[in-house]
Amino acid sequence: MSFELEGIVRKVTEVIGLGRRTLTLGDYGEAVASQLLPPYAKLVASGQVFILEALGSTGKAPVQAAPALSPEWGVYNANPDGGKSLVLIMAGVSLISGTSALGIGIWVGSALGPQTVVSTDYATGATAVKTCADGTQRKPQAFLTNNPTLIGGTPAYMTIAGSFDTTTTSTVGSSIMGWADGLIVAPPKGIIVLEVGAPTGSTALFAPFFVVAEVQL
Repeated sequence: MSFELEGIVRKVTEVIGLGRRTLTLGDYGEAVASQLLPPYAKLVASGQVFILEALGSTGKAPVQAAPALSPEWGVYNANPDGGKSLVLIMAGVSLISGTSALGIGIWVGSALGPQTVVSTDYATGATAVKTCADGTQRKPQAFLTNNPTLIGGTPAYMTIAGSFDTTTTSTVGSSIMGWADGLIVAPPKGIIVLEVGAPTGSTALFAPFFVVAEVQL
């Protein structure tokens, strides 16, 4: 079923099952739908959500400040100009070795403008894994990169996850993650960047994972 509405719509009536009901509309005429499925179920089912990870790698040490032009991790959008964008849904890191009891945080951002082309995935100790969340063999036009040198200046970083716990020791396999919910977007030739922060003296090594939607915006 398809339809087109123009202007500000104040009332829409639809037939559902055996009855007729009026849809609730917001202040700007937008339809307010009941969430019958988890938020990303339809997007995943359409084959547009991908998980990229380097959890089998040797991991990287955290930093004490968000870097200006050389973040530890990135997801490069290899789509051509005018093609699909990468929309960050969530990201996280997993402790690969060492212990972490000092608290950690995750910064993410979008590089400014077109970046240096990345055509292979980074991997140390294991192959980077990229899978479609719907369980099919689809692959994104994206590459996982380590320590890219950004072009265009320092991006605006935001924190999506953090822990101030300094008492409980985290061991291998411990993870922290945060939801971006689409607030970070990498257009074609752009990069979604990620950095792990922790106080000086931490011996922990972390590896990342990203959940992105590859969509035409």
